[in-house]
Amino acid sequence: MSQEDDTDSYTRVRFNAQVGDGPDQRGDVTVEVQRSTDFCTSKVTSVRARDELDDNLEHLRSALGLVDE
Repeated sequence: MSQEDDTDSYTRVRFNAQVGDGPDQRGDVTVEVQRSTDFCTSKVTSVRARDELDDNLEHLRSALGLVDE
């Protein structure tokens, strides 16, 4: 799920993901990136948020022992 909000002063993107293989091993990651439109576009903000989400999901899977070996 993502939410994107553009105004004249900033752009914000939020992604949320849940992983796990059962009720005892669930994890939830939410990443929100907000940037001033003076510094980057909404597309750049979205790409950065996806990168952050991917990194955090990898960490979460590792913490839950769900990493493929």
